[in-house]
Amino acid sequence: MLFRSNAKEYQKQWRIKNAELIKFHREINKDKIKAYREINRDRIKKQRREYRRKNKKQCTERTRLWRKNNLEKFKRYSELYSKRTRLARMNRRLQKKFGITIENYNVLLESQNQRCAICRRHKDEFKRALHVDHTHSNNQIRGLLCVNCNQMLGHSMEKEENLRRGIEY
Repeated sequence: MLFRSNAKEYQKQWRIKNAELIKFHREINKDKIKAYREINRDRIKKQRREYRRKNKKQCTERTRLWRKNNLEKFKRYSELYSKRTRLARMNRRLQKKFGITIENYNVLLESQNQRCAICRRHKDEFKRALHVDHTHSNNQIRGLLCVNCNQMLGHSMEKEENLRRGIEY
């Protein structure tokens, strides 16, 4: 008879010994597992959150060790996550502020040959994405501008005479 103190060690040894069998059963039941996780998503999240709350030090240490041992993989994951969230954030902002999607932005960018509409410098010359230029009265999109050209228009209050005086000065 197994005592509770030995049960965890026994289970660990059994999993090691039967790794191929476990892998086989997971592969067979992949669709069932996926369906179960989909149905019970909130419950599983709650259980994981609760486990992490109770075992914070162990989880932090396990994560730190994994990152240390899988540095290249961690860097790839971080870059993918960062890129995905950056694009999603940009898409939300474009939709909220201008009513366009990232796809519309990219079409506009291609129509301008990936250049600022005023100074014609290529987007790769800038650290940040080109800004959406729009009329403030009716929010109509005019094109994409670099930071400097966008600020120039903004500081001139979009008045032609201010821009002329600036050139003459």
